[in-house]
Amino acid sequence: NNNNNNNDNNNNSSGKVHANVKESSNNDGGDVEENNSKADALSDASDADYLPSAKQPRKRPAHKRSSSDKKTVSGADECAAPTVAAAAVSSSSGRGRRSGDEAGVKRKSSGEKSAAASPAAPTTEGRRSVAQMLAAMPPPEMADCPVCGAQVAVRDMNTHLDRVCLQQTQTQPQEQQHAANTPPPPPPRAVAVWFETSVDLSKASLDVPLRSIWDEESDEKCVSADAERRDVDVDADAVDNESNSDDLADEDAPLTLSTHRVQQLDDADETAGGDAALDSTGADEPTTTRDHSQTPSAAAAAAARQRKCLTCGATDHFSRDCAQGPYYEKNFLFVVKQSLAAACHAHLFDDEERARVATILQLESAPLRVFIRFYNRSDRWLRLEKLKYTDSVEEMERLVDALCACGLAIRETSIADPEEALQLLSFGELREVSRQLKVKTTDVGKDRSSLVQALLQHSQRQRTLFASNSTGVLLKLAKQTSGPAVRLDPSVRSLIGRLELLFFLNTAHDEQDTSTLLRADMGQIKFPVCTISQVRVFESRASLLAYQAALQREAQVNEYILSNDFAAACQYVDNSFAALHDGLARFALSEASPAAEPAPAHLRMFQAECVHARILSACIEPLERCNNRAKAVMVLDTLLGQRVYLQHRRGRWYDRLALIRSFHLHDPAGALEVCLAGISDPRVHTGHRLSLIRRAERLCRSKRFPELHHRLSDVPELGLLPLHVVEVNGVLLPSADPEARTGPVMFNDGDTLCSVEELVIRKAKKCGWEGIHAENSLLGTLFGLLMHDIVYCDMEAAFLTAYQHAPLDLHHESFYAKRKALVDRRIREIETGDVCSMLQQAWDAYCGECCLGVSWNLFTPKSLTEIADALGRTAIAAICEVMAKDLRHRRSGQPDLVLWNAAERRCKLLEVKSPNDRLSDKQLIWLHVLRSVGVDAGVCHVKATGGRPL
Repeated sequence: NNNNNNNDNNNNSSGKVHANVKESSNNDGGDVEENNSKADALSDASDADYLPSAKQPRKRPAHKRSSSDKKTVSGADECAAPTVAAAAVSSSSGRGRRSGDEAGVKRKSSGEKSAAASPAAPTTEGRRSVAQMLAAMPPPEMADCPVCGAQVAVRDMNTHLDRVCLQQTQTQPQEQQHAANTPPPPPPRAVAVWFETSVDLSKASLDVPLRSIWDEESDEKCVSADAERRDVDVDADAVDNESNSDDLADEDAPLTLSTHRVQQLDDADETAGGDAALDSTGADEPTTTRDHSQTPSAAAAAAARQRKCLTCGATDHFSRDCAQGPYYEKNFLFVVKQSLAAACHAHLFDDEERARVATILQLESAPLRVFIRFYNRSDRWLRLEKLKYTDSVEEMERLVDALCACGLAIRETSIADPEEALQLLSFGELREVSRQLKVKTTDVGKDRSSLVQALLQHSQRQRTLFASNSTGVLLKLAKQTSGPAVRLDPSVRSLIGRLELLFFLNTAHDEQDTSTLLRADMGQIKFPVCTISQVRVFESRASLLAYQAALQREAQVNEYILSNDFAAACQYVDNSFAALHDGLARFALSEASPAAEPAPAHLRMFQAECVHARILSACIEPLERCNNRAKAVMVLDTLLGQRVYLQHRRGRWYDRLALIRSFHLHDPAGALEVCLAGISDPRVHTGHRLSLIRRAERLCRSKRFPELHHRLSDVPELGLLPLHVVEVNGVLLPSADPEARTGPVMFNDGDTLCSVEELVIRKAKKCGWEGIHAENSLLGTLFGLLMHDIVYCDMEAAFLTAYQHAPLDLHHESFYAKRKALVDRRIREIETGDVCSMLQQAWDAYCGECCLGVSWNLFTPKSLTEIADALGRTAIAAICEVMAKDLRHRRSGQPDLVLWNAAERRCKLLEVKSPNDRLSDKQLIWLHVLRSVGVDAGVCHVKATGGRPL
């Protein structure tokens, strides 16, 4: 009956066979009794699939036989074998044949002769794997050890008595003797303190368990990782190339909105924690899953703004048709007049410059518009035939001649450099010039710069009858080919640039211009209303000129670094080093003079020495790339030796100096001293301090430096709370470029492509949770709304222009010191008052303004109040105090996602990490702070389960 059932199942079913075969043997070695239990699924391959003929079984080749095929046992041995627990039969591969172990063969009933006796029908019942034979062995006989009482196998008793028990008996006197000779233990290590708050945290749970946000039916799980700190440790071999994105998080971003700012090298790794979090217009907001479609009234208002004249404000015509002139003319004249008329700037311009400004203001409307358009373009030569500002070229030439007659522009006749003239030509014109000069272009690249260099080199080698080279011939030919050209006078452009600099108080070259006024007129930016202070930012005209020149030099250095031209960037190190040294000497003299009244400390950012310090800080990496680490160390020692400029970067300088000394100069003792000096420096904060502690621990624990092991007690302990980890599975899509090391990690959620953060939000929404990918916007919005009137209160030299979105001392250490009484009072109000009502009132009062850290488009009043209610007053008060004390270093590194359940009044903050990603130092500290104040915060690791490209 069993055989018939097996044959029917084998012919009618498909899949893998899982047969539990119970084999038992008689004591006298008789026939085997076999009983097949229930199978989960049966194979669709019958015996004929691998046995073509019952008389002549088809044998597999020797090189394709499995290990089980090569081992056979006799029928008597099989009968004497112990019980086999289970035998799994898997599907065949290739030509559809199955081996003896894989094919679900027919079992013989009791009383039938063993198949081993017949050579024509080989059996597979005796072919057992090593695992089956080990499992079939009887359990060993156990006994109690007469010495220690442990359960030990009888066959291993002698070994246990000779080795284990003997060692235990001899260990006690050895340990006592060793304890007598061992020196006293080192003193306990200090514990680092990562934040201070006056909020009473007794009401908050300081050990919040991170409960699972998914139900039991889902695949995800919540894992407690209190004992495991896998995200804290960093491989020491990767320290040299370590790049902490959050520590480089736009800490020196200017306090004014920029339309085309120059990207700073030190602040180029993270945008979410910088201006994207501070820009409340929503242009750079993090993505969210909510729908922000405009209402009909909002769409009508947007259409009305498009029809609005940006010059006079009328809605029946556009700015280009306005009788008062276009918008750019109005904004340009406003900036020039305001900067020149300010009393605090009267000493910054001489008579010649005032005369030139007067000439510009006296221009007629048509040439003035052409002048403004020339200024708004890049500083280069412009060919008249390509300018479409007027109806004809003749009219354009007439306007250009008017500007040249006033000394505001220059013509192509003043070009004396052949390279400058060749820049006016297109690639086809350059080929024609090279053909006329008989320059071989076969070995020249197909780009424009290579052809220009070939022409210049040819002109230097080619001699003429009257000169040793033909550069004059090349210059004349280039001018004839290009035709009429024009360019603003460099001194005039520099003068207008200084007027813009004073109006916007830019801290970077070309950071803000009149386009900011255009955005304000269009309603894209709404600056807060504050009291403007009249303070002398620049003491003299020379200081203003030096500051402007330093900004231009910094822009050039950043351009070289971004283009990987490190050798060119290093050429500016010596000049900046000398300028910084002279500036520090002058500052020391002014500090020693009792009659000098010092300016506010946060206004030092507008000194040329501060810009030169930024240049030196940016050139540290180029110096290392050029193998000039000795000069890099000298620059770092100079920067750390002064206490005037860029003090917020001291942690980064300490960390880099320790890295160079330990891994490049092979001075571990000096590197450890640098780390300890940075740890004890009170101006080193958050992520930088954590990085120094971890680096010092690695040095003291390294096997390569045994002489530093005793210094471990000098390094404070991290003192961070253990992490809570949530793990989520997702189908990872392979990257289009397998060799790319950076880029977004995309997952497949059903039929939707989503990022790692969106994947977690989708999983949470299935369990009744709301979620927003907020990055640093949640805590910044709470702080900006609850502290709005304190941040924008009247303070000395806090607001110097009407186009600031934050006070100038916001990121300076004096910010909290000046407002300590106001901040402490507001913290008590938050701790004891109605936070939701305070948020609603601030939202209604300041909605749409360019408010510090507030993301108007990411949250709604309803979602924000629900999140605040779930977080609790105590936690929000502590968070606001922590951010007010050190906003520069606290505004980044916050968790990515905010998940909340309004019905249960629960909120979770999760930092989401894709595969092969790790927590940064600032993220670790923020998770520690949030858990310390009672917030349910943790890290969510998304594990890739594999997938295929769509």
